[in-house]
Amino acid sequence: MGANETRSMLQEGESVPAVLVLEQLAVGEPGTTAELADAVGLDEATTRSLCADLVERGDLRRKELRSQEATMTVWYRPAEGADSSPEARAERVIASLSVPGASEMMRDWRRDAVRAAYEFLREEGEATTENLVSSVYPAHSAGYNDEEPWWAMVAERLACLPGVSPPATDEDTEDETWTFDAQ
Repeated sequence: MGANETRSMLQEGESVPAVLVLEQLAVGEPGTTAELADAVGLDEATTRSLCADLVERGDLRRKELRSQEATMTVWYRPAEGADSSPEARAERVIASLSVPGASEMMRDWRRDAVRAAYEFLREEGEATTENLVSSVYPAHSAGYNDEEPWWAMVAERLACLPGVSPPATDEDTEDETWTFDAQ
């Protein structure tokens, strides 16, 4: 069904099937609200609402991409049968993380350190940077002789994992609390 047929359906008062939006996205390929709206011939507000409904049904996923200048929402279809829990998604991300290290064994240790920090935060729900470091570093030093470079490596990667919210980077706040939300 094309954009003209979609507009015609809206003018006649018929509901637009969500399948129109789904048809625009290949599995794993992201699309913005504007791109989807243009493809199906709807305004962005209607398309955003349809996408939100599809997320609720589990047919789509949503990702916020943030930069210093702006935030953009992209929508994508998950792979069929893929476990979409934050823990399963985090495990897939951790397995593909680029980490420093001279050997694959060292890189695996460093991924394990990130995994341990993630699991600690997931179990606690929230933790300060100090608490994360003092609880995880001793058992998962990953070849680092000092906590600071270890934490720099872990923090950067931990912040990218599903469900993890790093502390605010606002210079006016001294809050260093990391949180985990199962989404």
